[in-house]
Amino acid sequence: SSWLDAAVSRLIGYGRMGTCSGIAVKDIPGVGGCWAAAGRLFAMGTVRGERDAGERSRTPRRDLDNGASMSSTSAREGATSSTTSTTRAQKTVLIDMDGVLCDFERHFLNHWRREYPDRKYIPLEERRSHTVDQDPQGVYDVRSQHSIMGRPGFYESMPPIAGGIEAVLDMDKEPGLLVRICTSPFGKDEAQALCVKEKREWMRTRLGEEWVTERKFVAIKDKTTVEGAVLIDDKPAPERVKGEMRTPSWQHVVFTQPYNTEDPDCSGKPRLNCWEDWRKVVLPLLKD
Repeated sequence: SSWLDAAVSRLIGYGRMGTCSGIAVKDIPGVGGCWAAAGRLFAMGTVRGERDAGERSRTPRRDLDNGASMSSTSAREGATSSTTSTTRAQKTVLIDMDGVLCDFERHFLNHWRREYPDRKYIPLEERRSHTVDQDPQGVYDVRSQHSIMGRPGFYESMPPIAGGIEAVLDMDKEPGLLVRICTSPFGKDEAQALCVKEKREWMRTRLGEEWVTERKFVAIKDKTTVEGAVLIDDKPAPERVKGEMRTPSWQHVVFTQPYNTEDPDCSGKPRLNCWEDWRKVVLPLLKD
């Protein structure tokens, strides 16, 4: 009948809204004197709902009694996943710019030969010192060297080393790795500020805006203060600061250049001879 249909519809509506708890069936508007019949229908639904709820609730209680509830297991798995994610995020690879990502040596030599066409120069394969003016052949004097390196546009226009940009972008996609540029700026005061500015622009132009953020770019004289798992650097001993050996958090991977192949400071260190080998050289060093 219409009154029963109306009563059942109201009861179902109240049940769906979750508002039936604590409400007497006879008090629901529109049920009237037939509340008993409607009440029985409601009771049937309630009993069924309670039975279903009971079935749902018994399973986790059994698990709890056994000390292995589904919810606690999920929580543990979630915690493990979170911990693993955090641990992986701490695997930071630091990458130098000059002589590693940027072809500083060739760039300097080209500038030198244009600037001083009648003066001697050292072919790249014959260089024996990481610092240009400290090469034992004594060809490059400090004043001439600094006049080139301090000139506006010098650092911004360095050509990339073959495969470097592609390798860095691929490395950055590797799960659990954070790749950061860690470069030592040239000079002091205004010269240093110009160098940092141009190196940022170099990164922005070739790799994108993200790579000039604090998270991805560090310009600092003392690299031993930067946290990381690995530092890829052409300098034979970046752990030596002002003549003193430090103990950094990172392991030095030597990026091969002619001036570091025979340097005793590189003895026993892992080497990256070219960027295409980064996976087989770097990734094993990051395993726990």
